[in-house]
Amino acid sequence: MDLTADCDLAVKLNHFISCDPLKLDEGVPSFFIDLHKLAHELDRNQWLPELLDSERFVEFYEKHIKSVIKEDPTGHHLNHSLTVEINFLVQSITQSRSTFCSKLASRQIPHWLFQLIKLPRNNPCICLLQKQARLLTNYSLRILLNILRYYPSMRSSYKKSGGVRTLLSFLSVWSVDGNQRLNVRAASSYMPVRVTALLLLSILVNEDENEELHRNDSYINVLIKALNDSLNLHQKRPLYSPSHERAADELLVGLKNIAGLETNKKWLVGCGAMDVLKLALDIAFELKCSAPNLTTCTSSDALAELALECLWSLAFEPQVYTRLAHDPDLSQRLNRFSDDHLWSSNCCRTSRNILHFLTDPRLLSTSWTAGERVRDDGHSQAGQLVVVYEQGTRRTMLKLLNQLDRAGYLVWMDFEDTYTVDVVARAISRASGLILGLSHAFKLSPYCRYLTQYAHSLGLQPFPVHLEPDYKPDGWLGLYTATLIYIQLTEDSMLPQAVSQLVSQLGNVGLRRSCPRSAPVSPLSRHFSKERTQPIQPAQPSPSSKKMRLCVDTRTSLRVQEPLESCETCPSTQVNPRTLCICRPSSITYKLPTNANTSVCSC
Repeated sequence: MDLTADCDLAVKLNHFISCDPLKLDEGVPSFFIDLHKLAHELDRNQWLPELLDSERFVEFYEKHIKSVIKEDPTGHHLNHSLTVEINFLVQSITQSRSTFCSKLASRQIPHWLFQLIKLPRNNPCICLLQKQARLLTNYSLRILLNILRYYPSMRSSYKKSGGVRTLLSFLSVWSVDGNQRLNVRAASSYMPVRVTALLLLSILVNEDENEELHRNDSYINVLIKALNDSLNLHQKRPLYSPSHERAADELLVGLKNIAGLETNKKWLVGCGAMDVLKLALDIAFELKCSAPNLTTCTSSDALAELALECLWSLAFEPQVYTRLAHDPDLSQRLNRFSDDHLWSSNCCRTSRNILHFLTDPRLLSTSWTAGERVRDDGHSQAGQLVVVYEQGTRRTMLKLLNQLDRAGYLVWMDFEDTYTVDVVARAISRASGLILGLSHAFKLSPYCRYLTQYAHSLGLQPFPVHLEPDYKPDGWLGLYTATLIYIQLTEDSMLPQAVSQLVSQLGNVGLRRSCPRSAPVSPLSRHFSKERTQPIQPAQPSPSSKKMRLCVDTRTSLRVQEPLESCETCPSTQVNPRTLCICRPSSITYKLPTNANTSVCSC
């Protein structure tokens, strides 16, 4: 590493950022060539993301984008090389820096990027033929995708900016027509733009908007082809498609999102998705067995988990379910990934979930009308409440659970996402109500769908909580919650009101005094319930005794005691990474049956 050269570049970049974007020359400063090279190796050049991940640069970038949009809407007389280079740097940093994405989102950069893409000079037909327009659009789309991956709650603002209609235009720009020769020649260079637009759409579209995607039925073929191209271990960069400029895991995420939409399941199977997913599983297994180093193992685990999630999503289509359930070759593959000693816990759990799901076809014929299924057997209030949520919303749902416990409710929640569906299903079978943390990701999750469908088949009463701004459930989730009253919890500031509304809806359902002692509880709820039911008396602190805190070991699900130093939500000191502190709003030291001085932090 040449520290002198790096310092020189940093000085030049600092000076460049301090300039007024409106007064910059149209040309690209020569040092941007060096920055372009460094951006490909950010792990070795940490000073670059540190410098750009600042309010100062984000303010500069915002002014620059606005000036490009404002100065010349047609853009036929401007040199856009500088904007292309700046966007390349920005998309490089957004790949790995959530803090940078947060700064961009707070400045409404996604809105201005959509305005930039909509300019006539970036029209899909122009992108097809002109390299500058194509690069500018591709980098802009990549920035939008990176921000949305870190902050899914931005989904509604993307849609309000006209994102869906804008992105759809990039899917259908080229097709085999009278100008076939030109299209075929341009297709390879334009394909990265098309694939990035498709990955964005896979997150944004709902069931209705998905119908528009099918007007150009080749888009699914594009995704399958890109994924198949990336599943190659013998390329210069393994598990990467150079022609589409995307890694296999990125394409599998897009495929998983698309598979979560009802009308896509048959299409995907018809386009060969099953064969590609089996190939992905085989390659993951080959990777794991051939080169078991840490990096390779992580890649193989991630690849296998995503492929399994895609298979599970497809299995909710009855015809696909039948095909999978009677496929001995698939069963053999699934059993491979159930080995705890070889695969990650997430991978093993997903594999076991699919095997369990394929043994019970009864749920596929369940009606989704919630009002018809709620039981009235005289015992509907007895039992705990079960929380079903998508893991990206865990933090919010834990806060809600904590408040419900304070209000006297017994709540079961797989707070570390460690249980297989059969364990959660047993908890649901003895529950009195189901709290749903609704979001678009929840709707796409096969795990959430299976548990919701199982609870619905038992007639369990649902209590939906909206966690995503402006989200309107559709598809199976829309049918299930159509007649229910939603509780809004899209921001932390809404928590007190949401708890009050939820308690009002719950009434005695799940109230601790209404729950039988035999009701199964999660480790978290077990701690809460024991602490509530035992005669708790303030302990007299001993000068020689050391205050302890009660935690749950996430590997064994056992309660453990540790010195009171910090907890996961208190940043003051370090915390054992294997434990999750049970935060309760109390600073009193209690005497528990163990006769140990135990204090619970007051986060």
